[in-house]
Amino acid sequence: MIPLTPQQIEAAMASGDAPLTLIDPQTKTAYVLVRKDSYDKLAAAADVEQLVASMGWESARRTLRPPQEWFDGDEPKPF
Repeated sequence: MIPLTPQQIEAAMASGDAPLTLIDPQTKTAYVLVRKDSYDKLAAAADVEQLVASMGWESARRTLRPPQEWFDGDEPKPF
């Protein structure tokens, strides 16, 4: 872990919850500094998206049919 400089701390405090863009003066590469809790949420969402993309939805749709009793009866259906 690399500690922030006083200038970086001041900029981070001023940005509030918004991401902070940092520029490497030598390479002109831009970096985005976000709070760790925000990063953790983004990483978890990316993991979920990757899992969903890897699932065989078409196969599941064909093989994992809902039970017929879900459709029986006169009560209102949620779908």
